[in-house]
Amino acid sequence: MLNTSSNYLKTKHFAHLFENLSFANTFCKETLADPLGQLNKTRQVLGSMYSYVDSTPLEKAKYAFDPSSGRLLPTRQQVSEDFDDQDEERNNRSNILSSSSSSSVGILKSATSDKGVTSDFINLIDYNRYSRFEFVMASNSVAKECLNGDLLSSESGDERGVNGVNDLITVEHLMKQQEKEHDLDNFVNILSGYDLVNSTKYYAHCYGGFQFGNWAGQLGDGRAISMGQVETPFTDMDSSGFEFNNSRNSYNYIKPKRLWELQFKGAGHTPFSRHADGRAVLRSSIREFLGSEFMDSLGIATTRAFSLVRSKEKAVLRDEFYDNNPKYEYGAIVLRVAPTFVRFGSFDIFNYRYHPINEKEKALEEKKNIEVLARYVIKNHFPHLWINGDLTLELKEKFSKEIVRRTAKLCADWMSVGFVHGVLNTDNMSILGLTIDYGPFGFVDYFSEDFVPNNSDSDGRYRYKNQPAIVFWNLQKLMRAFTPTLLPEEYFAKVLNVYAPHFEHYYLMNFRKKLGLISSSTIIDTSEDVTNFDMFDGDSENLRNEDWELIEGFLAWMNENRADFTNFFRLLSNVKKGAEVSQELLDNLLQTRMHADHTPSETTVSELKNWLSIYTKRLESVPLSDEERKTQMDKTNPRYILRNYIAQKVIKSAEEFDYGPLYEYYNVLRNPYDNHSTEFEEKFGGNAPLSSRCLKLSCSS
Repeated sequence: MLNTSSNYLKTKHFAHLFENLSFANTFCKETLADPLGQLNKTRQVLGSMYSYVDSTPLEKAKYAFDPSSGRLLPTRQQVSEDFDDQDEERNNRSNILSSSSSSSVGILKSATSDKGVTSDFINLIDYNRYSRFEFVMASNSVAKECLNGDLLSSESGDERGVNGVNDLITVEHLMKQQEKEHDLDNFVNILSGYDLVNSTKYYAHCYGGFQFGNWAGQLGDGRAISMGQVETPFTDMDSSGFEFNNSRNSYNYIKPKRLWELQFKGAGHTPFSRHADGRAVLRSSIREFLGSEFMDSLGIATTRAFSLVRSKEKAVLRDEFYDNNPKYEYGAIVLRVAPTFVRFGSFDIFNYRYHPINEKEKALEEKKNIEVLARYVIKNHFPHLWINGDLTLELKEKFSKEIVRRTAKLCADWMSVGFVHGVLNTDNMSILGLTIDYGPFGFVDYFSEDFVPNNSDSDGRYRYKNQPAIVFWNLQKLMRAFTPTLLPEEYFAKVLNVYAPHFEHYYLMNFRKKLGLISSSTIIDTSEDVTNFDMFDGDSENLRNEDWELIEGFLAWMNENRADFTNFFRLLSNVKKGAEVSQELLDNLLQTRMHADHTPSETTVSELKNWLSIYTKRLESVPLSDEERKTQMDKTNPRYILRNYIAQKVIKSAEEFDYGPLYEYYNVLRNPYDNHSTEFEEKFGGNAPLSSRCLKLSCSS
C-alpha cells in the first residue's frame, strides 16, 4: 500500500533527498555476497547473489573489459591511478545541471602484468568519451510514493511542476530551484553516478535466464547497479504492524515499513558484465522512463522510473539494427525503483548453472542458495505470509502459488491494454509480478494477434497472442528450480495448475470491464486462490461463456480488419444499451481500421453490425445507465497509449537537447484517460500513420 497521506518530507532541498533516506539494504544482509566483491576479475561469480560495485559517472568508464583475458580493471581508485588527470575538472564545475571531466585522452602510465592489463589494452576503451552529463527529468510522484519526499512542495502548497506538468521535475524546475539551493549539483551528480551516497554500498544482482527458449547462463546484472534499499513507512495500520482487511474482516500482518530498491540502469560495468560496455543509450532510456510511468498510470504492476540523466556527447557505440553499421549514440542513466529487482532468473542461476550429473557436487551446493533467496523474498516482500518466522512447507506452497497468481494477473493486464513485452525471457520476469526491463516493447495499434515489437524475434515467439503461454513456460522453469529443492516434486504440477484458471479469470474480468459489463470494480486478491469465479450478483458459468464468445468475436473482427485497439475500445463507451448503433458511431468505429481510406466490404460492415447487436442486447442486463457505464468505461479504456512512432519523434527532439516534446508526452501518458481538444487528441491519440504502424524496435540499447 502506497503512502497516500500528506506526511511527506516536503523538502525544498533536492540534494537532501538522499541524505534523508534510511538505507536498510536487507537484500545484502540476508543473502550471499561475492566474497571478493568488486575485486573479482572474472565474469562467472559462483555461489553469490550479488557483488558490491560502484556506479560509474557518464564522463568515463569504470571498468574496461578485455575479451581476450576476460579481465576487468576492478576499482575506481585503481582506474584513477592508472590514468592521467581523470578528475581534473571535477572540482571546477560551473553548471548545476551538468558536469564535465578532462576531455584529453587518458594514457596508461604503465601496462604491468600484475594488474592484468595487456599492452594493447588502451585500444579497447576510450575512458573520456563520457565527458559531460546533463539532468533531463525526474518524477515527483515516485519521490512521494517510494522515497517519502515531495520535491515540488512549496510554502504556498503548490505541487504542480513547471509548464503545468503535475509531477515532473524538469530542467526548468531545477534552474528555478538554483535560486534557493546552492548545492544542487550534488543531487544531479548522485543521479549520474558521479557522486556516491555515503550511507550505503552499491551492488549488482547475479542472475541467469532462458533466452528465446534456451539456457543462456549467467546474464547480469551487466549494467544495472543498485544504490541500495530504503525503508518508507506504511500507512493505514495500527501500531502493532497489522493492517485491517475489509474484504476478509480480518487483520493481515505486515512490516511497519516497506522496502524500495533504487537501481541505476546504464551505470557501467559490473563483475557480472559480459562483453558489452555496461551502458544504455538515450533512446532506450527515454522509452524505459515513459513506459514504466505510463504502465503505472494504467494501474498495471511495474517498476518505476525516478530520474533520467544523459550524456552531452555521443559516447556509446551501438549497432542499432544489427546490420554491421555501428555508430556512437548519446548515453543515459535511469534511476528506477521497485520493492526488489529479484527475478525468475535470480533462482534459475542456482538451478541450471551446473550440470546435475556431470557437475553433481557443485550443482547440489548451489541449489542450497534457492532456499536462502526464497527466505529473503518471503520475509521482506510477502510479509503477509511471514508470520511465525518458519519456512514451512505450507508457507512455501503459498509463496509459490502467489507468484503464479501475480504473474497470471500481470499477463492478463498486459493483454487488456495491448502491451507486448518483446523479450519475455526468464531473466525479464519479476518475482513480484511486476513489469520489468522495458526493451523493445510496444503497444498494439492496428490490432494483430501476431504483433511483434522486437525486430530480433523473427519467429514471433513473443508475439501478442503467445504471451500467456510464454509466461506459463517461464513459470515452469521457475518451479523446476523450486522443486525438489524448495518443494517436494509432486508440488510442481500442483502449483502450476493454479495458472490457467486464474489467468482466464483475470483476463475475462479485464475485458468485461473494458466492455462495461461489470457494474463495479472487483478487488483482486492474489494472495489467495479464487474458488468462486462469479464476478457479480447474477454471474454464472453460462454467462461467462457467452461473454467469452462476445470478446473472442470482437477480437477476431479487429484482427481481421486491423482496427486500432485503443481507439475502438474508447469509442464503445458511446454505444447505447438496447438501441441500434447510429450511423455516425458506426462510421467512427469503421474509421479505426488500418485502411480507413478504403470503403469497407459488405462483410466487414455486416459482421460489425452483428457483433454490435449482440453487444447492445448484453448491455441491457448491466445495472448501469448509459451515462454511468460511459464514465466507468472511459476510466478503464485509455484515450492515449504509448505509441512508438510518437516516442521516436520525442526521442529525436531530446537527442537535439529539446525536451519540450518529451515533457509534453510524459504528461499525456501520466493522464491517459483525460479528454482534450480535437487537435490535441488527433496529435496524440489518432490512428497511427500507415508508415509507422506496429513499429518494430531493436534489442540494441
